[in-house]
Amino acid sequence: MFQILYEEWARWGCWYKKQPLFLIKTYFGDKVGLYFAWLGFYTLMLIPPSILGVISFMYGAGSLGSETNYPTLVRRASKEGTSVNHSFNAGVNFAIRRTLAAP
Repeated sequence: MFQILYEEWARWGCWYKKQPLFLIKTYFGDKVGLYFAWLGFYTLMLIPPSILGVISFMYGAGSLGSETNYPTLVRRASKEGTSVNHSFNAGVNFAIRRTLAAP
């Protein structure tokens, strides 16, 4: 049994193959078999989010120096010729006044 597990599962060259869960369960027991089944499922379910994360990172890195990367507040302040702090403070003051005026 050990030799079969080694040839089918526990070698570096077998990383892409499906896990022999029945053999693992038979050799190690139910708890360890269930653990490896969960680990395989969990790893498989993490592949789509990781692909989306890599795409998002590459888009962010590619648009780092573009005009669309600056926050709206900075773009508005530069068009108006005011400082960012002035525009930010005006927006915060408006939000505070609106919150305090609400019943």
